Amino acid sequence: MLTELKQRQIAESLNRKGATQPCERCGQNVFEIIADGFLRHDFEQDENGSFAERPRIPTAAIGCQNCGNISFFALKALLPNDLETAKERAHGKA
Repeated sequence: MLTELKQRQIAESLNRKGATQPCERCGQNVFEIIADGFLRHDFEQDENGSFAERPRIPTAAIGCQNCGNISFFALKALLPNDLETAKERAHGKA
C-alpha cells in the first residue's frame, strides 16, 4: 500500500527530475498515482518464461486523469534510498 508520504515522495521526485511534461496522448497535465502499491515488471529470458529467477523492475504507475494513459517510472530512479534499504532488509543487513 502506498502511504500519503510515499505518494508525496514519488511526486516530489518526478518534479525534481523534470518529469512534468503534459500527457503524450492527449496533452493534458493532470496526473495521479493509479495503483495503491508498486507494480513489478518481470523480464522473460525466453518465450517460455521458464526461469525461476529473472530480473524484476519495481515501478510506480502514473496515469493521466483525462485519457487514462499510463506511464511507469522505475523506483530505483525515483526512490533509490528506499530500494537500498529494502535490499538490506531482505539480506538481513538492516
